[in-house]
Amino acid sequence: MKKSLEPNAAVGTISDSNFILQGIPTEAIPSPSTKARRLLLLLSDGLPHNKIECMLALGNDTRGPLQSLTGANYGFWLIHNLTKGSGSAVYQLDYRHLTGIPADDSSARIDAEVRYRERSNKIAQRESERLARASIEFHYAIQKRLEAERIDK
Repeated sequence: MKKSLEPNAAVGTISDSNFILQGIPTEAIPSPSTKARRLLLLLSDGLPHNKIECMLALGNDTRGPLQSLTGANYGFWLIHNLTKGSGSAVYQLDYRHLTGIPADDSSARIDAEVRYRERSNKIAQRESERLARASIEFHYAIQKRLEAERIDK
């Protein structure tokens, strides 16, 4: 498991011809050829972008690149999903990543990691609660198969 980025980590700059992000820990900057980098550059204007726009920029679904950016791989980028109700997803990079101030970026990363770990904790709890029932159902299915095999003989 990767650790979260240290507040005093080396900082770098990510840019293309239109946008520049400064004061970002170098470990948090995706490699140039990755879809995570393309998505980050799209979101680096600070504006909301709908899922279709993101998919067009990536050439496919946003799920993998979003998971890479918002998880430990790139130090927990805080990307808000502004979707209301059942509409198409709308993503926006937290403004604190855009200020160029390492302390702001670090604050956003801490919030993103808390959100990530909370979601992970809820999933783990839900799955552990399901374990007992799943085990009983599994053993019941095995019993049915064994009984069916005995009948067939």
